[in-house]
Amino acid sequence: MTALLTVARKALWNCIDNWSELKKSPGDAGSTIFNQTYRFDSEMPLLEEIAPSISDLPALAIMPSSVVPVWWTNEMQQWPATYDIVLWTQDWSLPEAEDLIEKVINAIYRSVHPQSGSTPFSFIKAPSTATPPGTGYYPQRLGPITFARTKIQVAGDDDPIRVMQTTVQMTIRNQKDPFSP
Repeated sequence: MTALLTVARKALWNCIDNWSELKKSPGDAGSTIFNQTYRFDSEMPLLEEIAPSISDLPALAIMPSSVVPVWWTNEMQQWPATYDIVLWTQDWSLPEAEDLIEKVINAIYRSVHPQSGSTPFSFIKAPSTATPPGTGYYPQRLGPITFARTKIQVAGDDDPIRVMQTTVQMTIRNQKDPFSP
């Protein structure tokens, strides 16, 4: 059985990977318009250590931020898992950053799971029995969305790259029975 938090994180990526507005044109290398994605795992560098090159931009990272379990009933907990979604543009273009973050948010809420049939649901709302599985709930909270003009220092280059870094927090609702396997 896959860990509940792993299912939530992968469901976010499934939304992004399957949203048509984020797909590259046929024949382009890679599946999404992001030239570099940082899919949080044990090997991912710290956010401060991420240094995409110009050819890696735009780039996208999704990292777990926090989980604050709350008792829902006497045997059930809600596990709202908050993720930081960070994207970097190729320059200091605010319109590009606004466009990309809106497409990512649209993907998370509206990307349709292939097993949803006549009642469309997103990869996140997919039941745990679906392939790929979801949490069974829509995202719980969105925001804030922050924009920062920043520089990324690329190894071997004296001049840092000026980029727009956009961050949004997304909370994915889960439920957990701590007394059951």
